[in-house]
Amino acid sequence: DLLLLKRLLKYSMNLRNLLEQDVDIASLQKIPNFSSQFTKPVIGISRDGVINYTKTSHVTKPDEFEIIPGAAEAMAVMRKKGYRIVILSNQYGISEGRLTTAEVDAVNQHMLELFGLAGCPSIDAMYYSTSKMKEDMFALPNIGMFHRAEREHNIKFKEGWFVGDKISDLKAAENIKTKPVLIKTGEWADTSKKLETFANRDLRKRTQVFDSLLTFAESLN
Repeated sequence: DLLLLKRLLKYSMNLRNLLEQDVDIASLQKIPNFSSQFTKPVIGISRDGVINYTKTSHVTKPDEFEIIPGAAEAMAVMRKKGYRIVILSNQYGISEGRLTTAEVDAVNQHMLELFGLAGCPSIDAMYYSTSKMKEDMFALPNIGMFHRAEREHNIKFKEGWFVGDKISDLKAAENIKTKPVLIKTGEWADTSKKLETFANRDLRKRTQVFDSLLTFAESLN
């Protein structure tokens, strides 16, 4: 069913979880005075191409997940500054039979362990769709995942940002009426060309551009 969000993943890597996973909790002290209250607007982040490299169409195993330098540290910086974080992505390989939900879950768990090692012990939520079909209300640039996150976590994306590398990410930001951010990783070069078209002229004016997720995080108050 293309209109069904197959999986909702909410992760919170608290100290107890880190101890159970034998993560070096001393790494959590990399950034001092870690905020325990996250009251600032939500930052939505697209996974592939922003957090990790996309050398293959689908990341099926944790050892295939190659994090972009500075991305995990960026998560810690955003959390330290008090921002809420939601990761949203299209994992369309599931609907194509190239990927399973169990494989996506394993890769996401590995990613979160890397966040913990970099000093970010939690995010608010993570959602993914299983297709990229236009008819799928949850597939970016459609905004079904955003609406579900808003309902389930009492957040308003219009007060925050959505960070991505693809034109579909920026259009999703436009559709949910949040601030679009383009990161110069992943498919950003192709996205930049598409932003130059007449059809995307207004979106281009609204889009902020940063070299990396870390430079974006560091720009925040």
